[in-house]
Amino acid sequence: MKKSQIEKLGIFPFLLIFIFIGSSWVYAEAEKKIDYPTVEYQPSKRDPFRSPLDILETETPPPSVETEITLPQMSLQGFTWGYQPRAIINNQVVKKGDRISGAEVLEIRKEGVILIYQGKIFTIRPKVK
Repeated sequence: MKKSQIEKLGIFPFLLIFIFIGSSWVYAEAEKKIDYPTVEYQPSKRDPFRSPLDILETETPPPSVETEITLPQMSLQGFTWGYQPRAIINNQVVKKGDRISGAEVLEIRKEGVILIYQGKIFTIRPKVK
């Protein structure tokens, strides 16, 4: 091609060639870097061919034995009110979320303090004189 013919075409054909070569190189590089995740099989005891409803009907849970859960000896001596309510139990100041004698304080109200101990909810109230 003569110089005048190249000047008439302009830069457009060269630009298209550059884009084509560049995009094919990027595509080839991207294809090389694909890292497919691996999945490991975790065996389970569940039979995939049984319906969950069949399992519920055939397997009966063992009878539950309820044991009497009693709260350790706790004496509610008073309350403090402010930004965050607090209670005085067994000469110890506690707030919501604190633990005392193995029990967690769930809530502090004017009626009493609600505690959870070994999964059972208890309310201790102030002694009226």
